[in-house]
Amino acid sequence: MAETSTNLEGLPRPWGDYELLAKVAEGGMGIVYKARSSRTGLVVAIKVMREKSRMNPVMLKRFEQEFRTASSVEHPNLVRALDFGDDQGVPYLVMEFVEGETLAYRMDTRRTLPWQEGVHIITHVCHS
Repeated sequence: MAETSTNLEGLPRPWGDYELLAKVAEGGMGIVYKARSSRTGLVVAIKVMREKSRMNPVMLKRFEQEFRTASSVEHPNLVRALDFGDDQGVPYLVMEFVEGETLAYRMDTRRTLPWQEGVHIITHVCHS
C-alpha cells in the first residue's frame, strides 16, 4: 500500500468504524486525525501508522504496546486509548480527542515557557 493511503486528501472518509474529519497532527510513527464514531457519534482521535513504520516489525509491536498501555491506564491528565484496529492493512489506534494544542506544538512555536507556566504544566501532569 502506498504512503499516499495515509495522506487522505478529500476527508471525510470512513476508516474502520470511524469517519475521518480532519488531520490534526503528524509524527514520526503516524498521522493523527480527528474522527467520529459511526456507532456512537463520539469524536475521537485516530493515529494511523505510516507505511515506513508498519513495515518495521519493531515499530508495529511498539504501536500495539502503546494501545495496551494507554488502554490500561486511567488518569484525568492522560489520554485514554479506546480502540485498536486495522483498515485495509493499516493499523490504527483510537484515543480520546482533546481539543487544544500539544505541549510539543507550544514548545515548537514559542521555544521557551515562563517558569510559572512550566511549573503549572508539570503540576497538572504529576497530579494524581
